[in-house]
Parts: sequence; C-alpha cells; structure tokens
Amino acid sequence: MTVLGAIIFASFILTSCGGGSKSKNECSIKPNSITIKGGLSDLFEVVDGTYKIEKDYYENKWNGINLKIQVKRKSKEFDAKSDITISCELLDENQSPVGMKIDCSDLAEMIALKPNETAWLKFYINDIGIKEDEVEKVKSFTLSSTLEKKEESSSSSSVSSENENPSTASSGDCDQFIKDYEAFANSYIKILKKYKANPNDASILTEYTEAAQKAVEMQKGATDCTDAKYAAKLMEIANKIAKAAM
Repeated sequence: MTVLGAIIFASFILTSCGGGSKSKNECSIKPNSITIKGGLSDLFEVVDGTYKIEKDYYENKWNGINLKIQVKRKSKEFDAKSDITISCELLDENQSPVGMKIDCSDLAEMIALKPNETAWLKFYINDIGIKEDEVEKVKSFTLSSTLEKKEESSSSSSVSSENENPSTASSGDCDQFIKDYEAFANSYIKILKKYKANPNDASILTEYTEAAQKAVEMQKGATDCTDAKYAAKLMEIANKIAKAAM
C-alpha cells in the first residue's frame, strides 16, 4: 500500500499545479473552444485536447509560464501576406481572465501550413503578466486573432515615407526585432541572477558586462519600432528587464 500510495502521489504532483519539483511543475488545461475568435476563425482552429502549462523557474525564483498550443489549417484560402496576430487568454473555472493576454511571437510555421496540416504556437507569459499563485486558477484558454490585409503604397509615397522617416524600421524588421529582444531579455535575466548570486566571480562578471552592453543596444534599437502595435510589447520586455535589475 505504501508503494501504491507513493505512485498515486507522484502522479498527482506531476499533473496538478501545486507541489512537485518547481523546475518541472506542470498544469493540465483544455481549450474553452476550438474556435479561434476573430479574423482567423474560418482559416484555423485549435486542435482539441489537453495542453500543459509549464512553470518557469530559475534558481527557485518565479519567472512565468510557457504554453504550446496546436492549431490546424482549414481548407479555405487566405492571403499569407496579411498582417496576422494570435493572442492567448487564460481562463479560470468561471471563464474569467487570469493574468495577461499574450501574443504569439512566431507565426511563420502556422502561416506556411497547407489544409489539414497542424503546427504548434508558443506563448510565454512572464512574472509580470501572471503571478505564481494565479496559475492554479487556470482551467482553460481561448485564442483570438486579427487578420488585416497589407496595403500596398505607391512608389512615390514609399519614397516620400523613407525620406521623412529614414530610421523607422519596416513591419517585418520590427516583428523580428521583438522576437530577438524577448529572447535576449530571457537570457539576460538569467545572467543577471547569476551575477547577483556571485558578483565576485570573474567569468560571470565578464558575461554580465557583455550582456548589459547588449541590453543598452537592444533598448536603443527599440526606438526604431514606433508603431503603436509594438509599443505594449516593447514596454513589457523593457519592464521585465528593469524589474530583474532591481
């Protein structure tokens, strides 16, 4: 009975939100609906099933959560050159939002799908976007989307725009920059935590100094992406770095 009890307990802590090894703790959730709300509702859908929220810790400190969701392409044709966003919102048992809604940073695999093919979307909500004790409230999720056709400007207006804003990055450049910036922020925070734990280690000091210089360069690069649709994400990443540096 003791062995059986241990097996049951081990099974429980690996599938619930509480207890267990922090570095591998997971929660099981299901989609509130397979429908992706908004502009992509006729083009893609969520693959029904159980998904895992992975809690993210570094040196036993709360970082946030990771979530991968599988989507399926329907048969209807669409313009892959359109501006597409997909957001994930976590819900409690009363279908109320938990934490912050977050956009998927990389849609390239999904956009390349053929009818009936599937792809995985990755979402990361940091410690600012969701608190550790809030994760246990999450029971389901929903996806929402926007689909906007890109407007082609005339060559004359393009030249004029470039002359007026020579330093402004293109939409594609900014999308890639935000993806790179977020990846760097996660890496930088881990280095910063190592440095705080052992500031006298010469190897860590060198690594931290280089990362800090890179952080300044990345923050300067963010000023090129002035479009309002990037502002919230850039502010979120900047706040994440600032909080870690406190």
